[in-house]
Amino acid sequence: MLAATHAAFSTALYLGGAAVFEYPTEPVAWGLAILFSFMPDIDIPTSRVGRPLFFISVPIEKRFGHRTTTHSLIGVGILAALASPLYLVWPMGFWAILGGYWSHIQIDMANIRGVDLFWPSPLRVISQRADMKGRSLRWLVENLQANHDYYLLGELHIDADKVVDVTQLEVYHPARWSGAKVKLHYAKAGDLADYLNLTAIRGEVVVQFWLRPGDAMVEMRFDGGAGRVVTPGVLEGMF
Repeated sequence: MLAATHAAFSTALYLGGAAVFEYPTEPVAWGLAILFSFMPDIDIPTSRVGRPLFFISVPIEKRFGHRTTTHSLIGVGILAALASPLYLVWPMGFWAILGGYWSHIQIDMANIRGVDLFWPSPLRVISQRADMKGRSLRWLVENLQANHDYYLLGELHIDADKVVDVTQLEVYHPARWSGAKVKLHYAKAGDLADYLNLTAIRGEVVVQFWLRPGDAMVEMRFDGGAGRVVTPGVLEGMF
């Protein structure tokens, strides 16, 4: 992907995180997030960061290839270890560095090639998004045609409330309905039986594939039409 795409996505995550988690935005931290959103591409000499650091990028590319070690959880861990002294004096800068770096990996997972997130395991992770506004999980499960097994991640806002069972807060659930949100965390189609008829006011689902060496390219499509529930005109501007 283009450097501008990574800069824009890291900015969106940085500012979006500030809105959600209410941390103060700082120009230097913002700049660090953008700068380190380029860093995973140090494994390719023609990249924006690889050209000035060719003495690092050339050996990495020859030894490991592109979108492997620097695009993996191990790469994130190495960066966290190197940047850990910064956490002691400026936690915001530390998290800006890690967040910017992770933003690069996250958006590269939307590419058809994916990334070797679990390197040195040969598994590749590819993520594709599905807009769920006005759609139900039943529509997603019944119309999604994919040539590989997949996991579902995301958060859907629905026009209904459900009281949270506090006894289950510490228990892992791949699909959970609490309040007016349905949260999916590595759910499979069989985990959605209790939620299939819920229609989302807004939200999206990430369809994630884990590919092994020799697996065919990911093909994902939706059959059966758009499947949207028509929103009354008077309410359209509210969602």
